[in-house]
Amino acid sequence: MRLAMVLGGGYPERERVVGAETRAEVFGRAGGRCEQCGRVLDFDRSTGDPDAIATIQHMRGDSNEIDNLQAFCRRCNIDDAQSRFVPLQADSDAARMAVELERRWSAAEPLRLCDDDLDWKTKWQGLIKAARDWLRTKPLA
Repeated sequence: MRLAMVLGGGYPERERVVGAETRAEVFGRAGGRCEQCGRVLDFDRSTGDPDAIATIQHMRGDSNEIDNLQAFCRRCNIDDAQSRFVPLQADSDAARMAVELERRWSAAEPLRLCDDDLDWKTKWQGLIKAARDWLRTKPLA
């Protein structure tokens, strides 16, 4: 799923954040059930059924208007997203990128600085500091 999102141009997470009041309205309208399959939604993860976790599904684009949102269980949310996937063309840029990304995430050791999930936060901060320090030594044009 994540690979498909990356290859598709990313996931506009900020645009898709649904406020608490709107979420409550969507779930209330649905009566606590998935609007796709009718499953009882698990709001507090107490049932132990990962497929029943409550999600908000954007039906068309990124709009957070109430008529564009539906209450879905996690399973229906995933199934709906996967139904929109388009197969990669064998010799396309996206197919080459998928191969490269798989090579990077399956490597025993990080292949790039940013692939190091344990140390990246401190490494990028050091790189930013070094870049700023370097820029301070350059005369203004």
